[in-house]
Amino acid sequence: LRKAIGIAPENFWLNQWNQSYSFFYRINTIDKKLVMGLNTSLNSKWGKKEELWLNYLGGTSTIRGWELPDSSLFYSQSQNFRFGHQSIYASMEVRYEIIPKYATSLGIETGLILVFFNDIGATAVNWTNIQELEPMHGTGIGIRVPFPIINVLRLDYGWGYRYGEWNSGAFHFGIGQKF
Repeated sequence: LRKAIGIAPENFWLNQWNQSYSFFYRINTIDKKLVMGLNTSLNSKWGKKEELWLNYLGGTSTIRGWELPDSSLFYSQSQNFRFGHQSIYASMEVRYEIIPKYATSLGIETGLILVFFNDIGATAVNWTNIQELEPMHGTGIGIRVPFPIINVLRLDYGWGYRYGEWNSGAFHFGIGQKF
C-alpha cells in the first residue's frame, strides 16, 4: 500500500494497492530446466484520482507486445483502453535453459534462457468499466541472460492483440524478471 499526500492534504491524497501472485512449476527433471510460471497482478487506487496519476498497460512490465505509450498516443485518445487507475493482468511464461547458469573463469555468473510468454489484462478509470472492456493480449518470445547483481537482462519481442487484430509488435528490454 502506497499513500501520497500533497502539501495541502485536503486538496490531494491518493492510496494505491498493488498485489501480485506468482506460481512456478518445473516441467522436466534434466539439467536444462523447463519451467512454467504463472502470475496475476491487481492494481487499485482510491482517493483523488486525477489524470496525472493514470497508469498504462503495454510495455515490459505489464502487457508485452505493445509499444510504450507516449503523450501523443494519450492525447489522441485512440487507445483509451490502455490508460486507467484500476488494472488487472496475468502472464504465463515457459522458460527453457538453453545454457544452464554457470560461473565463468572471472567468477561472473552467466547462461541463456529462452522464454515464450502470453499476457492478458485490462485497465480502466474504475472497476465497473473494466468489466465492459475487451482485454489486451500480448504474446511472444524472449531471452534472459543471468547477470550479477541485477538477476537477469531481459529482451522480449511480442505482438499485441485486441478485437481480432494483431499489431505490428514491439521489442521490450528489462532488468530482472517480469515476475
